[in-house]
Amino acid sequence: MTTIGARGWMSMLFHADKLNELLEVAWRSGLLARLDAAPAEGIALGVLAADLGMVPGRLYKALDCLEALGFVLRDDGDTMLATRYRAAEPLAAAAEAVYADDSIERDRATQPFGALQGRLGEVLRGAPGIAAEDFAWPPSTPEQSARFAASMAAGIPPIAESFAAVAPTLFPEPTRILDVGGGNGTLARRLAERHPQLTVHVFELPELEPLANEVFADSPARDRLGFVGGDAIGGELPGGYDVISFVRILHDWPEETARALLAEAAKRADRVVVCEELRTPARLAVQTFWSWFLIGVDGCVSRLREWERYQAWFDDLDFASQLYPGAFDIGVGRRR
Repeated sequence: MTTIGARGWMSMLFHADKLNELLEVAWRSGLLARLDAAPAEGIALGVLAADLGMVPGRLYKALDCLEALGFVLRDDGDTMLATRYRAAEPLAAAAEAVYADDSIERDRATQPFGALQGRLGEVLRGAPGIAAEDFAWPPSTPEQSARFAASMAAGIPPIAESFAAVAPTLFPEPTRILDVGGGNGTLARRLAERHPQLTVHVFELPELEPLANEVFADSPARDRLGFVGGDAIGGELPGGYDVISFVRILHDWPEETARALLAEAAKRADRVVVCEELRTPARLAVQTFWSWFLIGVDGCVSRLREWERYQAWFDDLDFASQLYPGAFDIGVGRRR
């Protein structure tokens, strides 16, 4: 909790729709970018208003809202126009990730949340949650599988960038990767195209193969992409790979299932990659929609874990492990 305290947070959350509009306007107008680029002493309100074509007194009030959110630092001036502002941390990129037309948050907003909203109290007390025909975990129909794969694909860009940052270290030579639960193959395609030393096969439910083939069809790395149909839950993983990866998979399953998946992977490959939504304050905040939505879906655990938990599991398998921090943290276990 920041210094505004619980009362302050609750007041702002009550008016979240107004603040969302403010933030999107601040991003699209270029205000956030100007605040990001401000020098250490800040930029004067009068300059901001003139450059952005905004009314100074009105902009001052908008900046008060941004300050209340903790996004803006202010130095009072002798006059209102001389008041100086700067970003407390990079804002424009964060706003783009949330408010862009193709953002992951807009994709999340297409989920059937109306089946839970307004009924939360009774659902918490045991009333039926979200109907399986609306959303089931695991997906119970080909249509649900396809929808979930598309939703996961919407969040691939920062994951691909995290892999790109560590690929020269992790995969300096030709490497065959099995991406367990790789959805429609969007991440596999990005990895294979960006890193010519990689061959990436997706291990997924058979009904997703046509979707993956469609994603792979026009890829210049098509000959290094593949699909293997199967169900990792309770089944066996195929062998013949240097690396087996779990990308945003393990947190959806209870501890015994997640550990069993890691143990199965450890039988098949000498390296196992875990790219997960690790439990940190920032990641828990970004995950808020799913934490709330999945209150109505008992089949999905949605349990964010600290890296130390995965590290202990790797130790139990006699795998040495290392964490590579990034937009999405990447953990690697290597057979000792």
